Amino acid sequence: MPDYEYDLAVHGRHFVVHGHLADAQVRKITGVAPAFPPDFTTRVPLAAEVRASDIACAGKTLEVILPKAAA
Repeated sequence: MPDYEYDLAVHGRHFVVHGHLADAQVRKITGVAPAFPPDFTTRVPLAAEVRASDIACAGKTLEVILPKAAA
């Protein structure tokens, strides 16, 4: 799987992940393979608003913790 650059954001009650490939040569190859798109955006609905975020990356694993805001 190619390495994606990514942007992470919380918009209201959605966690938004936008990934894109910066390498033009890899983009040419992935543009014809639906399993590896050159760009993608995923919106994850959240049950409650979040108060902060904690992000860690180890190898090819991205861990995002979004604690709920206090009621």
